[in-house]
Amino acid sequence: MVTMLTLFLDWRVQLSHRRGSGTAWCALAVATGLVLTGCGTESEPIPTATPTSTETAPSTPEPGKSTDAPEPTAEPTTTEPTPESAPPDPAQLINENTEEGAKSAAKYFLEVHNYSFVSLDLDLWDSIGSEECEFCLNTADKVRELLEEKKLLRGGDASIMAFHETEEFVAGVWELKVTLKQTPYAVIDETNTSLEEATPQDWETSIFAEFKNSRWYLLDIG
Repeated sequence: MVTMLTLFLDWRVQLSHRRGSGTAWCALAVATGLVLTGCGTESEPIPTATPTSTETAPSTPEPGKSTDAPEPTAEPTTTEPTPESAPPDPAQLINENTEEGAKSAAKYFLEVHNYSFVSLDLDLWDSIGSEECEFCLNTADKVRELLEEKKLLRGGDASIMAFHETEEFVAGVWELKVTLKQTPYAVIDETNTSLEEATPQDWETSIFAEFKNSRWYLLDIG
């Protein structure tokens, strides 16, 4: 007789066998600033251009004209979230146990992941991870570390370039083999000083998702 515990252990064993050797995890770690934990290699800082002086001799003002510069006009402020800081829209999710549903979940998980590092807000991230998701716990730890150390991550967004294989290897549990890409990133401090920078990259990995209770959960990446 096959019990629920047997099925649970079976997909957990299969998942451990399907995970990569760790290279993919390190790659995504670099893409999201997790390189600070020592996973991956540090890249050379991007040099900044040194401003050059273009001094010119002062001109003689015309008679009757003031030499005072006009007062600068203050730019209007807004509290509207920018596209970078706005949370991803859950309406893009296809909440059904199908290949298209699994792909929509994989895209959404990465968008939430990127948003968590930009906003340093974990409410949305905590809502998508399964209880067994080690990657989710590690990501949350890094976001809290940035928050505690008063650092910010700029760039480093990870997204899916291509889907290669998609398989439901246990009922409701999917593996999506993908190529991911990441944008350049910089970790900065309170004074806007860059502490670490990295160049773009892409790599192949797997995203594991589970459809349970009529919604998608992230199981692992790597």
